[in-house]
Amino acid sequence: MGKLRLYIACTLDGFIASLDGGLEWLDKLADSEHNDYGFEDFYKTVDSIVMGGNTYREVIGFGIEWPYKDKLSYIITRNINTKKVDENIEFVHADAIEVIKQVKEDSKNDIWLVGGGEIISLMLDHKLIDDITLFVAPVILGKGVLLFPNSPKERELKLNSCKSLSSGLIEINYEVIYPTENKKYSK
Repeated sequence: MGKLRLYIACTLDGFIASLDGGLEWLDKLADSEHNDYGFEDFYKTVDSIVMGGNTYREVIGFGIEWPYKDKLSYIITRNINTKKVDENIEFVHADAIEVIKQVKEDSKNDIWLVGGGEIISLMLDHKLIDDITLFVAPVILGKGVLLFPNSPKERELKLNSCKSLSSGLIEINYEVIYPTENKKYSK
């Protein structure tokens, strides 16, 4: 069974993109030594990707070849007319929670939850995210696309690691703790 892992960067004020979906704020923090901050190693641990339709449209809007050709990509979208740009893309139009539960069950390796914020909140609310690696940027945008736009249910996190990077980014890794349901029995 694979873990659903959120691996994402955000600003200090909790935004994952500017209002137009741009990531210029993140580009400014690129390491001069071309350090990928462990992304390549992380990417090798996943065999599939999950993202929302808005994030998918942003990625294909960059005008580049689909960057995840070697992974099965699940795109959660309500838009049935979304253009498919790679054969390893599967659109999920209904029952997203059940589909992702099955993907986790069937996966030999982990699954990368790319974003966006609505999908992240949905997956947290349904207890599907296993861990979060968050790169917090020393930037305040003031407005943009929130990491958690739909106020997910309260969740407890266990800190696994935290380190300061030379670019000013802070890398934080948390395990998501889901409480077990206490069943009350009536007499």
